[in-house]
Amino acid sequence: MTRGLTAKTVEALKPQDKRYEVRDSAVPGLVLRINSDGTKTWSVVVSRAGRRQRVSLGRYPALSLKDARFVASERKVSVIKTFGTPEPVC
Repeated sequence: MTRGLTAKTVEALKPQDKRYEVRDSAVPGLVLRINSDGTKTWSVVVSRAGRRQRVSLGRYPALSLKDARFVASERKVSVIKTFGTPEPVC
């Protein structure tokens, strides 16, 4: 599921029976994974040489939405500098 995340929506996301993910529409590749125990973890998905790689950024609320967006953008820039323009992530 892709959404325009806000601090309120991130806070309001509740655990379900199975782990699920919410993708941020503001920063492509930024994902919030919500585990069944309620743990929320930020990651960014980047693509290199045709392979997707998930890079863990940190847990919410220690890493806020604003900070997660910044760190995800920085990681993506780092990949671009190292490997060239990444392939689009759905």
